[in-house]
Amino acid sequence: MSLDNIFSGLKVIELANVLAGPSAGALFSELGATVIKLRTA
Repeated sequence: MSLDNIFSGLKVIELANVLAGPSAGALFSELGATVIKLRTA
């Protein structure tokens, strides 16, 4: 089984600003998910 696009079709909304949140968003993106990052002030 190929892991290239395992999360294709998945949409993730990332709200985190600390270490674990952006890292998880980057991982989802690398595996094919569409990641929408919302920054808070």
